[in-house]
Amino acid sequence: KFNRWLCRPLVRALTHTGVTPNMVTLVGLLLAIVGAYSFSPGTYVTSVVGALLFFASGLLDEVDGMLASTRFSDSAFGTWFEGTVDNFTYLLLFAGITIGLYRQRGPQEVLIGELALVGSILAVAVISWQRKRSTRPDRPNEYLGKMYRLLENDRGNWLSRTVRQVEFLLKKGVFIHYVLLFTVLGLLPILLRLAAFASNLTWILALYFSFRFFRRPRPD
Repeated sequence: KFNRWLCRPLVRALTHTGVTPNMVTLVGLLLAIVGAYSFSPGTYVTSVVGALLFFASGLLDEVDGMLASTRFSDSAFGTWFEGTVDNFTYLLLFAGITIGLYRQRGPQEVLIGELALVGSILAVAVISWQRKRSTRPDRPNEYLGKMYRLLENDRGNWLSRTVRQVEFLLKKGVFIHYVLLFTVLGLLPILLRLAAFASNLTWILALYFSFRFFRRPRPD
């Protein structure tokens, strides 16, 4: 809600222009690329700049969805494009932080960064497979709502109940606040380790829930 409050003035300004949600998504990607590069020198100042750019990229991720909803222009391609850009920005971020920490602290940071990147790639692959199994090709935007309902209905299972309570922590709109806070406080090594753990836990849980919820053929 805080992010949407921040984004609302820009959404209002863009509503009656020719700017499309996909254009906003693309600008967010460009900011994420520059932000990831800003982390790579490994200095405090450039890292803070990178965190601010990644924060702005995350806000634009909110803007494109809000703009699409305002114009009733949601589409399967837009959902796919936004999700692909989101996934790519995570990889860029972890790569930039890893390079910067390597320059600061030495080669041990490379292993942590590799774990974060591999975990993120596996999470993207498993969730994409899960989305394909659980939604129609023309309705990929229904994926999150369907997963929330399944987890809520399965709350008798302690793992489903736990994931339903903490899943918001993995959303990009929340993660950008972590990135900014940890960077400003000089805690990027801790952030990278948490990302390595969370990304690998994500793909393991996604695989578990794929088999738990979608073992039967998808209904028409």
